[in-house]
Amino acid sequence: MKILFLLALCIACGGGDSRPEKIEKLRAIGVATSPIIQTPSTPDSPKTATITFYAAAPFGKNFEVRPFEVNAINPLTPGITIKAGSIKYQDFSQFRIFSVQASAVVPQESASLSALLAERGSTTYRFGIKLKNGEEEEKIVADLIVAAKDQAPTDIKTTKITILTPIDKSQISTETLQLRANIEDTNEGETYKIAWFVSSGQVKNRRAIETELKEAQAGPVTILVTVRGSKSGTFAYSAVDVTAM
Repeated sequence: MKILFLLALCIACGGGDSRPEKIEKLRAIGVATSPIIQTPSTPDSPKTATITFYAAAPFGKNFEVRPFEVNAINPLTPGITIKAGSIKYQDFSQFRIFSVQASAVVPQESASLSALLAERGSTTYRFGIKLKNGEEEEKIVADLIVAAKDQAPTDIKTTKITILTPIDKSQISTETLQLRANIEDTNEGETYKIAWFVSSGQVKNRRAIETELKEAQAGPVTILVTVRGSKSGTFAYSAVDVTAM
């Protein structure tokens, strides 16, 4: 029986009319779950999964982090616990990447879960966190896949992405700039979803691995690209700081 792999899902709740690629406010950019797919826990062998939630935001933002209950697609979904000291920031010239880790309990074997896995091969548990700063709010949602033992893949590898053009710390044109990234494809048969983010300008096709940035404002510009596996749920990002002239 074929497993339907449901990808980690980001839900942006801030509203507004800004272009989706511009980091002008808090914006969810991705989720990574490790291990990505699990078999059920047992009383003698409890399991947990680590979920890392990622967002980007302008400088000067500090956010309160809370778990929140997602509209349940599975009524047996357990809660998650934010890991103490796991909130991290990676600063670039024009915005920062925010990440926070949470621990999710993998449900134990039970008659109802065994029956569900026998029928479907896998089932999905959905978890979420809420980032809040005053009236600004962003919800980020992740899926954990629990699969039957004969359906759970054992060879899923992490994915890497690198921005090839432009080069970090380089000078670029304010008119048109070629954007190009490379994915280190480590999972056979995988397809990947790309998303570009920028501090200024307009990306012609933000879902393409090769595209163009137009009308960047003169001065420092941060360019970010993310990738997620359509089947495996792996996630990675890369960013560069350049100067538009």
